[in-house]
Amino acid sequence: ASSELVAATRENGLVSVTEALEVRYTGVTNWVFYTRGEWSQTDSYLHEMEQNLTAKTIDLHRSTDLERLTQKYTLGINWYPLRRLNVSGQVYHQNRDNDYTHPIDSTSNATTSTDRYPAFLRQQNFQTDDLNVRVTWRPLPSLTSVSRYDFQISSIDTRADRLAMKESASTTAHILSQSLPWVPWERLMLQGSISYALDATTTPATALTTNLVSKAGNDYLQASASATFLLDGKTDLQASYSYYRAANFINNSPLSMPYGTSERDYSINASLIRNFSKRVRGSVGYGYFKHRDETAAGRDSYHEIGRAHV
Repeated sequence: ASSELVAATRENGLVSVTEALEVRYTGVTNWVFYTRGEWSQTDSYLHEMEQNLTAKTIDLHRSTDLERLTQKYTLGINWYPLRRLNVSGQVYHQNRDNDYTHPIDSTSNATTSTDRYPAFLRQQNFQTDDLNVRVTWRPLPSLTSVSRYDFQISSIDTRADRLAMKESASTTAHILSQSLPWVPWERLMLQGSISYALDATTTPATALTTNLVSKAGNDYLQASASATFLLDGKTDLQASYSYYRAANFINNSPLSMPYGTSERDYSINASLIRNFSKRVRGSVGYGYFKHRDETAAGRDSYHEIGRAHV
């Protein structure tokens, strides 16, 4: 048997600048109107080198520069019709432009090459439009209900080497969420939350092919519950439960690559936390975790009976 000695190096760095501006108007009783702009500019680089020290050859030498511009514009309204009730509405548009240049690239980008990625990418544009409504209600001084609905449309446009800019994917999502924090006693805090998303992604291949590439579903249900009990001024007892369910697997294997993921996740945790001082904190805990993978017919399923940490 023969062996080869390979050396690989990777170097990267970035400089990022972020700005934000918000204007609010409170001239109408029980109403707040606001608009916000957020901008971010990032310049980064990635340098990769892979050498075969045995054969004394360079298998990969690539340098990539990335310029990223992110913009987000938000319009929102807060309404306070009652002392314990407020309604918020918001719409925002977010755009992120990624421009890639490759001063050094040892891989061939010829149309006959079998290795054109990732230097094959030259530009990507991500756009998201979101409309959300949130209702916050306090039926009791110790109980708060927060309900939210999001309607979101996203798209990705990609320009690859020697090709024009094309839409490579689009996503439509409806997201419902609910949370209920409750403090029935000054030493006890309970919280429950649940969210459900209807999310579908399409690509140009979906329309150009017949039954070969189907829509990618990203629907999921996520729920959690937690309790925190203050034993004394420095000691907390915490317990939590979480559940995640996705059922998006489409078995298209007779015709093409199967898409989507179907799985279930459960977890139960309990921990005791002690603050010994402002700088020293210790904890001991136990957890049970279970993962059921239906996409791979259970081959990737697992469970951990217990785990302790200090």
